[in-house]
Amino acid sequence: ESTPLPVSLQLKDLKMEYSTQTPYRAAALYNVFLLKRTAAEVMAIFEEVALQAMAACNTHYQDICTRENVQGVGKVKVLRYEALLEHAIHKLGAEEVQAIKQQVQQHRAWDDREKSIRIVDQLMIRCQELAPATVLLYAPPYYPAINSSNHPLVKQSIELMKQTAQTFDIEVEQIHYFNGICDLSYVNYSDASNEWLAFERNTPVWGDTYHIPFKEMAALQGPVLNVGPFGKDAHQKTERLHVDSAFKEMPVMIDTLIKSLF
Repeated sequence: ESTPLPVSLQLKDLKMEYSTQTPYRAAALYNVFLLKRTAAEVMAIFEEVALQAMAACNTHYQDICTRENVQGVGKVKVLRYEALLEHAIHKLGAEEVQAIKQQVQQHRAWDDREKSIRIVDQLMIRCQELAPATVLLYAPPYYPAINSSNHPLVKQSIELMKQTAQTFDIEVEQIHYFNGICDLSYVNYSDASNEWLAFERNTPVWGDTYHIPFKEMAALQGPVLNVGPFGKDAHQKTERLHVDSAFKEMPVMIDTLIKSLF
């Protein structure tokens, strides 16, 4: 099993209204599915990619400046949000930074992703000595990768589901990771090295409009198993559900599974 490649969900400039001015600030959002990697590992990978991309950009930009005999604006830096936040607090003070965040939070029409982008934008506007720069951040939601395939109870339940499915003359296959988002991600969290701090420290709306109780989740350690009907093309116009699977076979299978646990 493998994850799909990161998907670009959004790429836009940050102008608040239409104008003929060339935009000089832009933001991109990428959706990343996880199987085993932590938030710290993903941030490190994106940081390395950003460093390589900005190095190439700087080289190309310098070549243009040399050719045109002009003075450039400097090299593009790569910063994590936590570094920007630390710099802003040192320069502006914690109270001013919090006021900037609260000003962004007052825009009720903006979701957590837009608010995350706008907080970074406002901090960079006030810390232009850091520009030009690429700022890396996390935006909600975050679904940690979990896997209970080796848990004895899960193994037993999977075999029971396979046997029950055979009574309907069908075969079911086990996959180790659900290739989508699922609330089960929050009941079997495991991270012995506190790498979740990379998410907390690099999420601009953390503690205001978004929070994940990582420590409490780790204490649960509940084995998980996702059992569901056959379907195709989720979240598309052609999304559909197999009627017999959903309303004839699945109720029996789930009833059998639940009764086996008591």
